[in-house]
Amino acid sequence: MLEGRLRPTWVLIVLAVLALPQSVCAQLGLLPPVSTWREYRENDDGFVVRVPNAVKAREWRDGGRPAGYYVTGNPQQSFSVIAIRWPAGLRAGQAAPAIVEATTKRILDGMKAEKVERDEPQDCGEGVPGRILKAKLPDDLVYAGRICVTSGNVYRVEAFIEAAQWDEADGNVKAFLESFKPLRR
Repeated sequence: MLEGRLRPTWVLIVLAVLALPQSVCAQLGLLPPVSTWREYRENDDGFVVRVPNAVKAREWRDGGRPAGYYVTGNPQQSFSVIAIRWPAGLRAGQAAPAIVEATTKRILDGMKAEKVERDEPQDCGEGVPGRILKAKLPDDLVYAGRICVTSGNVYRVEAFIEAAQWDEADGNVKAFLESFKPLRR
């Protein structure tokens, strides 16, 4: 008898949580369903990606080069794009595949990856060379990322997830990584 009375209460709680603004959900550690994510377009750094909530942008340096850093998500599921401004004319003749390889090595070495689970070439669309990565990191984190190299930028599209939340976050990670598109080749 008591069980029947509790069900409507739980339904009301779930409905109340679903009705919260996305910014409040993110603060509570919740992300909205992927179907409600919005497109984020960054014309200056030349990319588009779908995001769960507000994007915080700032200037950054990566490997000594200027970059734009764009982050969204929450502490348990952090999503970011680092757009490294590195035009082909300043790459000392290095071809895009060599840049992909060097960037991959620098990222994995810098994070001190404990176990690399995925490291495969991937086309980032329209012949833009790239790589897809997944690695277990110290402090019970999982890293998933894409590297894409265009004629003007090197992109690091990344997700950092608490290992205990990986199963729950896997769909969000795939949606974020797969939605990334460079606007220029």
